[in-house]
Amino acid sequence: MKSIYRASIATAILLAMPGCKSTEHAAEANMPLASTEKVIEFSNELGNVDLYEVNRQLQEAILKYSSYRPYGPKKLTMGYSNTYNKGIKVRTSSNKVTVDYASSMKDNGRKFTSYKTAEMTVSGENNDGKFKVTIKSPNSINVHTGKAFVFPINHLDSNENIAKDLAQIHASLDKIIIEKNSNFKHESVSDYGVDSVISNFERKYSVQNVRSNIANGKAISFRNSINGSLVTIEVSPYRNGSIAVSRHSIPYTLFADGTASTTKAELESLADRIYKEIDSVVKS
Repeated sequence: MKSIYRASIATAILLAMPGCKSTEHAAEANMPLASTEKVIEFSNELGNVDLYEVNRQLQEAILKYSSYRPYGPKKLTMGYSNTYNKGIKVRTSSNKVTVDYASSMKDNGRKFTSYKTAEMTVSGENNDGKFKVTIKSPNSINVHTGKAFVFPINHLDSNENIAKDLAQIHASLDKIIIEKNSNFKHESVSDYGVDSVISNFERKYSVQNVRSNIANGKAISFRNSINGSLVTIEVSPYRNGSIAVSRHSIPYTLFADGTASTTKAELESLADRIYKEIDSVVKS
């Protein structure tokens, strides 16, 4: 036990030594920052956008545009260290996005961490067909210095460099995008039975996921030839023939300047072409 304790103290001393490659930045006091606002907006024409979706994309954007890698094992010349972990973590809540710049070490099953935290506040409102998002950059860097026994764990980087990174991230947030899907449902009635309709689809498409016992019918999936999106169809007995209920989704992208990769009219036109293709198979 004494030898383990001595080893732990030795590790902690090494960790705190000036010039140690793995932990070069000593503790600093909290640092105030000048907070600025960035306003972005997303179109609601194709479906409502909410703050949860925005925060999720903000989290991805912060990890993408930061100069620091996501928190994990420290990269060494010949691989990765399981003793030292460094990088940034991003946490989100309803109106807040928190960035942790963390540096930690493990010793004898215990973990010691120093981190610097910065919080962005996020608010959103619907306005004239758009979801308007206001992002306030952090007003401070809050310093939390962990200790291994009595020895402080040095930080990931200096306050000055972290402030530069936060400014770089904030300047890039108008590049975020939101990927969404518009979902469609269509019904086609056929004079033919379930097996005949299924056979028609199998002749035209590369059908997958054939399932039976769906309301005494069958279900299949395939890629349509209009835009290649996945279509799922459930075919069931109906009167003297059958009915095919199809479902498919069309993806689109929303940009932070309020524009989108398509319009509602274009989506509905594309969906109508897919419906007609399905109808031609069901009724043939």
